[in-house]
Amino acid sequence: RANLGVDGGRVAFSVLNECGGNIRVGYSTAQARLELGKCKQSFGFGGTGTKSHAGRFQPWGQSYGKGDTVTALLDLERHAVQYMVNDHLIPGNAFQLPKNLWHQVWYPHVLTKEATFEVYFGPAQGSPPRAVKPPQLPPGFGWIGDVAYKPNPKRLLPGRPVQYIDDAEAQRKEAEALEKMMTFRHGNQAVHRDQFAEWKTRVTEYVRHFQPAIADEYAENSEQVSERVRTHSMAQLQRS
Repeated sequence: RANLGVDGGRVAFSVLNECGGNIRVGYSTAQARLELGKCKQSFGFGGTGTKSHAGRFQPWGQSYGKGDTVTALLDLERHAVQYMVNDHLIPGNAFQLPKNLWHQVWYPHVLTKEATFEVYFGPAQGSPPRAVKPPQLPPGFGWIGDVAYKPNPKRLLPGRPVQYIDDAEAQRKEAEALEKMMTFRHGNQAVHRDQFAEWKTRVTEYVRHFQPAIADEYAENSEQVSERVRTHSMAQLQRS
């Protein structure tokens, strides 16, 4: 959840999915849970083409993944949330804010699983986008970084200025996150290999256990068939 939010106007921010994995993008209040879309005060749109609010997940819009830029549009004049995938504005509203939330402060929010991403809040964020390609916003919308002024009480102490990190620190943190993700994936692959090897061993033992009995039964049946062929005429075999 971002440091600064808004309580009015029409704003947007963009998120680039850098390496795949699952990303959910949207807005939440300062009191909302960090699992975007899991409570009544947060709204999210995920890469599987699913929107979520208050723990309810519904198919909506389109899927997106590696290399795609998702833009979350918050219209506090119409009390609605819309989305863009790359340069395409998805028709209709993803969410209509309930009346009891009209006067809340809303903060950009991103939830990820095994994914790295880049966020663009607008020119006022202080550094140009590295890989994300911000779209042309619909008429009447502006970038949230140009107008956000409401501090997030969960992130900042009263009177404390917003803290920024330079590009070198951001790249270091990004590299650490990527290393953790790759370590997790390699660990999962090793576990799956071990499980498959154990399963294969058990199947082989099972087959070997029943193989002699099956072979004996096959030999016995073959002998019975041969005996019938030797002792019966063709006409008798056809009738039987």
